[in-house]
Amino acid sequence: FDYDPLIANLEKLSNQRHFHTQEKLLTEIVELCRTYSPPLASVEVYLRKYPVSASGGTLGLRHTTHFINSAL
Repeated sequence: FDYDPLIANLEKLSNQRHFHTQEKLLTEIVELCRTYSPPLASVEVYLRKYPVSASGGTLGLRHTTHFINSAL
């Protein structure tokens, strides 16, 4: 599997606009992966934002999706 085109598409997505929530960005990433060619069987997405406040901290999400209609 050649990851370079997928990474390029993810970078393009993240640079297109500002996402107000990590959940919205995560949803867009999963949708991009769902429609990716060649088909992906599953995807695991990790997002982390830091600092969360002036005093620091991190906030993150982790999500795993298995695509039912995958050709794999």
